[in-house]
Amino acid sequence: MPIAAEESDLNLVDSAFKLLTSRDEMTTAAAKSDLFSTCQFRNKRQPTDDDLGKFMSGERIGDFVAQSNRHSNIWTLARAASRRLGVEWTFENHHPSVHFQELTLRSSSRRKIMFSIRDRLRTARTQALINEYSHQDKTSRAWTPRHNSVVVRIVNAVRPKAQILYENQRIPGFTCRPDLVISYKNVIYIVDATVAFENRREAFDQARERKFTTNAHLIDHFKTPSNSVQIVPIAVGALGSWDPRNEAFLKKFCSNSYIKLMAKLYCSDVLRWSRDIYIEHLSGIRQYDPT
Repeated sequence: MPIAAEESDLNLVDSAFKLLTSRDEMTTAAAKSDLFSTCQFRNKRQPTDDDLGKFMSGERIGDFVAQSNRHSNIWTLARAASRRLGVEWTFENHHPSVHFQELTLRSSSRRKIMFSIRDRLRTARTQALINEYSHQDKTSRAWTPRHNSVVVRIVNAVRPKAQILYENQRIPGFTCRPDLVISYKNVIYIVDATVAFENRREAFDQARERKFTTNAHLIDHFKTPSNSVQIVPIAVGALGSWDPRNEAFLKKFCSNSYIKLMAKLYCSDVLRWSRDIYIEHLSGIRQYDPT
């Protein structure tokens, strides 16, 4: 719903700007005349360029102090939408320009209003989400049990059939410690789980690639003439998504029906921990027992 409301506001600003910058002179003249009348209705005088800019930017002080009235049209709606979005208007010789953050759009850019501002808003939302997870000191303590919740389920799935060689242990002669190293049917599997920040499919691709890079040097260590070595990233999204590529490995140990259940359990566990991390970030109150 918030994104739908934002899209509606963008359309209102876009429509108003295109009317005022139309290539049809009659349309532009009629639009400006109607805008001048609307602005004059509010400040009770012939509007200047400065008045028009303040009015369309949604300024609510001075001549445009907030008041209740039934006078509503495309300009009052675009004014309210501009205030909600943080869009500012300026006029020079009655020709409008729209400003959003460092972006300035004039009549020559009249077709770029929707795309340009929407792109800035989406970028801001993405960065805000990333920041929620990237600079948290206290809540980062919960990242380990969230990660471990995935590893525990992997262990339970493979233990009946495979031999576990290392479980969250440093490999002798190396500083790395993959989540699991198991032996099954003459294959050594280096299993490393990751909870990727969930923001487009590329997040899974990048998380998996990091695991391949991190553990690549272990292949020669475990490889012998009688066995092969595979690196197996298990990726789950922090907001509860599942990477279908996990299933190729799990099918060696579980039935298809059980894998479907496991996927739900993995995602449920991770989502529960992500919820606790987020609530603690907002409230400062620990949401779980550290012991």
